[in-house]
Amino acid sequence: MTGIQTKTGLYSALTFDSEWMMISVLPFIWLYNGQRGKKSWITKYFFYIIYPAHLWILMILRYLFIKYELQY
Repeated sequence: MTGIQTKTGLYSALTFDSEWMMISVLPFIWLYNGQRGKKSWITKYFFYIIYPAHLWILMILRYLFIKYELQY
């Protein structure tokens, strides 16, 4: 395999050519002031819920994109 992707489309752009997404985190990096945020059980467990939830959402979107591409 040479690493060259011949198929172009939304699924390919979001999975294989995802370097452009780094732009979306730049505002958060610029807003960081060097101090720790508030420490409470809500902020702690929020991230324990968000991480698996966003993986589920990505897998559902992947399933829908693949299903949609196979129909057309």
